[in-house]
Amino acid sequence: MADAARPAPAEAEARLVDCGEGGYESMVYPAMVEKAKETILAMMRAQAIRKLAHRRHRSEGIAAIATFASSSCDPASPAAMASLYAPRLTRWRVATSGGGVVRDCVEYDGKPLFFRREDCRRLVPDDEEDARQCLEIAGEVFPLMEERMVPAALHGGGGVREAARCVEYVDDDGAVLLLTVTPMTEGKEKEVVVVDGGEVRVVDGGGYYDPDSGTVEHVVDVEGAREAYVLLVSVREALNRIVRIKRLN
Repeated sequence: MADAARPAPAEAEARLVDCGEGGYESMVYPAMVEKAKETILAMMRAQAIRKLAHRRHRSEGIAAIATFASSSCDPASPAAMASLYAPRLTRWRVATSGGGVVRDCVEYDGKPLFFRREDCRRLVPDDEEDARQCLEIAGEVFPLMEERMVPAALHGGGGVREAARCVEYVDDDGAVLLLTVTPMTEGKEKEVVVVDGGEVRVVDGGGYYDPDSGTVEHVVDVEGAREAYVLLVSVREALNRIVRIKRLN
């Protein structure tokens, strides 16, 4: 029998409030992150996927016409500011064919997008100590996440530590989360975990396959220093790489 205290998915969707800039706050269980996560999972129908993923710049051949911020762009202008809910893209380095030139790369709209370091700029222009960077694509600013190889016991507590490719997700209070994906084993699906001191902690609350992007989307609970929130983590399984993270609330 269904829990009488829990609203039906249609009712739960109606009671999600748009907070602007792509964020959604649950008015159903304001003090319970677990219930908020269940509400989000209940909404994962085809039309809700597009709303939560906030894919606003789909167009044919978008990677070929991506535009970058120029060095003369005013950092204080609205177009130069990244929203708290702006998707963060993982930056990695790729050696291109024919000469072995190493270029920076992100995944955008389901495709690899190559760019130069000089196309990036500081995410927080007025903070010299904050080295994070961002990239403007098709008029939207995307914060960039860096990758690090970190020793981690991916096969359970007390196991042998191996090099794990992690992305650095920086919280709005400056705390750094190292997130990675566990390898698939017999009888166990891949999961998103936090690596802390070589040990891993599962934060994955379930996921689904997005046919538009070809990635697996994982709903992840984060206990921040000031508040708890939910992330949508996009994993390109063929690369075993987290390519995109979007904060949902």
